[in-house]
Amino acid sequence: MFNWLQVTDPHTTGAKVNPNKQWHLHFLVSIFLCILFSTEVSAMGFNKVLFSKVHGIVLNHGKPVPNVAVNRTCNFGATDEDINDSTITDNNGEFNFPLITRFSFLTTVLPIQPDVPQRIEIKYEGKEYLAWMFLKGNYAENGELKGKPIDLICELTAEVTRNAETGVGGLCRVK
Repeated sequence: MFNWLQVTDPHTTGAKVNPNKQWHLHFLVSIFLCILFSTEVSAMGFNKVLFSKVHGIVLNHGKPVPNVAVNRTCNFGATDEDINDSTITDNNGEFNFPLITRFSFLTTVLPIQPDVPQRIEIKYEGKEYLAWMFLKGNYAENGELKGKPIDLICELTAEVTRNAETGVGGLCRVK
């Protein structure tokens, strides 16, 4: 199928070499780099989901609380990066956070157990409320709740508890 030409290398004592060998190596390295940095491969495993999208509503005695600060934090243990973002509830007491991802080649190729500590805190009338606390043990989108989206009802008068089934702690409950 391939015509492997044997030529004499002028820099040696007449040893025959294959001129295609170096070309094949460059070709294979180029293909590997294209795959490594392609969007589809990144989606297949190099982009790690540290915190899935979150939707929630803040209530006080069952009534929506507008203009309340909601802060979210997590830590990417592979790089020890602390990630923080915040938002304000709308007029209906609702808030949203986007997906948090990070690129990581090492955690894709090495068998590293993911441990991503997550927190959501609500600040209302000078007091902080622990809304969500979880140690995520995977990098899957919606991996916190075994494939279910994070959709929360956060009643400020509720007790801070830990759900034995999901491992999620805080005053929020999942819809």
